[in-house]
Amino acid sequence: MNFLKYLDEKIEKLKPLLIYLIPFTLALLIRTFAIIMCNKFLPWHSAFSSDSFVYLQQAKDILMGRWDEGFPNGYPLIIALFSFFPDRETAALILNIVLSSLIAGFTSFIVYKRTGSKLPALIAGIIVACWYNQIEWSTLLLSEAPSTFFLVLGILLIMRKKEYSGSFAIGFASLIRTTLLPIGLLIALFYRSRKIFLGFLIPVVLMMGVGYYFTGSFSVSGDNYTAANLYFASHISPDGQPVLYSPAGISTGEAAKIYVDSFFKEPIKFIGTRAQQLWLFWGFWPLITGHHNALVAVVLKIIIGLRFPLLVLGLFFFFISKEKNRVDALFLIPIFVITAIHTLFFGLARYNYTVEPLLIALFISHLYFFLQDKRLVGASKLNIQNKALVL
Repeated sequence: MNFLKYLDEKIEKLKPLLIYLIPFTLALLIRTFAIIMCNKFLPWHSAFSSDSFVYLQQAKDILMGRWDEGFPNGYPLIIALFSFFPDRETAALILNIVLSSLIAGFTSFIVYKRTGSKLPALIAGIIVACWYNQIEWSTLLLSEAPSTFFLVLGILLIMRKKEYSGSFAIGFASLIRTTLLPIGLLIALFYRSRKIFLGFLIPVVLMMGVGYYFTGSFSVSGDNYTAANLYFASHISPDGQPVLYSPAGISTGEAAKIYVDSFFKEPIKFIGTRAQQLWLFWGFWPLITGHHNALVAVVLKIIIGLRFPLLVLGLFFFFISKEKNRVDALFLIPIFVITAIHTLFFGLARYNYTVEPLLIALFISHLYFFLQDKRLVGASKLNIQNKALVL
């Protein structure tokens, strides 16, 4: 008997709950082990970066009735909710690890809904649980894990035809990382769904209202944050890193003008820089920062560089698939949006985190369909998600 068919039949006998619990439990164990080992053997590795301290300060400001115009206030708001813990910072870090582990379980759920089979669902969840980038950035007090959690949750809910709650979750993810804002809008436009549009709009409008009350500005993120990112994107060092300095008091309009002018003044250099950022975002030989010796740096480059074949194979199996349908847009739109934004600004391995679970789901789903077509795995029960989603 074909081994894959045999494995498919055996896995199919597992209870559905195990398909989600196994990746979640594995992810939780790996992330907990990783943070313990980092603290013990890598003294230079800290769970708190300079961005972490900004988030913590913004959380304190929220508790004191102030609305900071620095980073988007979605993540500081989550941290502020943990103010009743004696050690709020550790509690928030534990939450990141739990949310990142849930992402692995949700990915299994998504693939199960897409394929109707437990084998690819389990494999996809385990890959997310063990994927290096997903482990590294979940052990830091940063916004990657919570924003990705709400994005993946939102997509799962929309696949389950819970459009209001799903798009609300995507809207909240956008308040944590504003680079996600176009995703909800594009999904609503693609499906021509008022429910998705309204659900997405509710948290965004509420946050804009709160921002206006405190600052007089209808913005999801502060003017300083937007201006700084535009300025950084206009000043990229030869190795592709943004020069993390911006003049005090520069407005978003002024920073946007500098960015646009950089294209018209030196279009070849601008295009080359954008191509460089795309490479830094998806290339197979990524830029590694931190205190690593030469051997460790090479190993990490190879491990993180697996994102490149993942992207290529994911898109390849999607394009040759005979099972393409509208549900795939829920994977492709976030991948396209995040890639475009970080190509136009700056691309680092950190920013792949948000779309890696969706790319893994796309790849494993269509690889499974390919194997089904070749009769290397058993035909699964038809799943509702194999049909066009009607909204």
